[in-house]
Parts: sequence; C-alpha cells; structure tokens
Amino acid sequence: MSSRIRIVSARRILGCLAAALAAAGSAAAAAGPLPGDGAAVHPSGFHCPPAPPERADFEQAVAWIEFPRLGLLAPVYEGTEETELGRGAGLVDGTALPGVPDRRRNCVIAAHRTTYFSPLESVVPGDVLSLITGGGVEDYVVDRILVVRPDRVDLERPSRAPRLTLVTCTPFNYLGSAPERMVVIASKRGSPSSSPKRAKKRTPGRASRKAPKTAAQR
Repeated sequence: MSSRIRIVSARRILGCLAAALAAAGSAAAAAGPLPGDGAAVHPSGFHCPPAPPERADFEQAVAWIEFPRLGLLAPVYEGTEETELGRGAGLVDGTALPGVPDRRRNCVIAAHRTTYFSPLESVVPGDVLSLITGGGVEDYVVDRILVVRPDRVDLERPSRAPRLTLVTCTPFNYLGSAPERMVVIASKRGSPSSSPKRAKKRTPGRASRKAPKTAAQR
C-alpha cells in the first residue's frame, strides 16, 4: 500500500471516528430521548461507508455489488446476520443466488444504512449498478424506490423477470433502530422492464371513426 493511500485511509478513519464521537455527544446532550421520540438524529457527517477494496475476490463473498455513480463497491455474503452485515452486504435467505440461473429470479441484498448502503440515500430511478460474480458482470437499472414498513416482505418474493432488490433501513439520519425500510428495485439491463416504455401511436382507422347518424338518430 502506497503512502498516499495510507494517508487517505487514515484521514477517512479519523473523520469517521470524529463523526461517531459527535453522535455520542449529541445523544448524551439530549438527556434521555429514546429512538421513536423523533427528536434525536445523527449529525450530517455520521455516514462513513468503508473504502472500496483494491480487488474483488470470491473466496467468501458470493458476489460484489458496484454502484459507480455513488462510489459503492461492497462484497455480498450469504445471510443477513451481524456476522455478514458487519463486513459487507448480505444475501437474503430464500432469494435468488447471484450469477447463476435461478427460478426465483429476485436477488435481494440487504446492508446497514450507516455503513455499506449509506450511499443509497442519493439513489434515483435510472441509476445503473452492477452485480459482479465469478461468472461475469450483470448490469441493472433502478426502476423504483419505495419506503415501506419492516413487515412488507412481498417485495422479496420471486419475480417473473431478473430483478435486483436492495434493502436498508430509513430514515438515514435516524438515531437508533429506524422504523422503516428503503427498497430499491432494479431490473436487469436489456430486459423489457428496464427499457423506457414508449406510447404506441394510434392511426385512426375505420373502427375509430364515428359512424354518421341515421335519420332515426337525428
């Protein structure tokens, strides 16, 4: 690792540490508000996603997720326990495996809003992201962004077309256990659902013209 990279990494770590200390100080100064009171929020510099690694390996990760516009590159592990979410994103059990033919077709990946999925706060429809596996790279286009209750599990069900579904907690600046979930739904690039729908032009034909009124109708 070059000295320049070490310096940048050190500055990043110090910045995250300062933000975390500021968050702790704000919570202490609030003298009691608990998550759910709506009074306490993280300071603006709280979100510190880990720096992207130098290379993507697949010794333990089943895939890597890359979001170029947001500077996001994170490993994806099987499962969503803290063991997995503490070091990357997690593949939700029972959903499609990335990079292999899977009849479920809906690959659902979750991560914390204060770490790896922190950049999702700025996602917009039309953004392009990639799922990198040992078999290659699959590109997806963001179709919809939803904010739902935690019990909205129907979005994790199998889909008819290949889909990538990202899940994280929201609001992003909420202190404590956030009450809602942000769901980003993306379609595989090249599939009909990821292409903009064009309105069909209708050419007036015989059936669309009004018939002339008869004498009895006048």
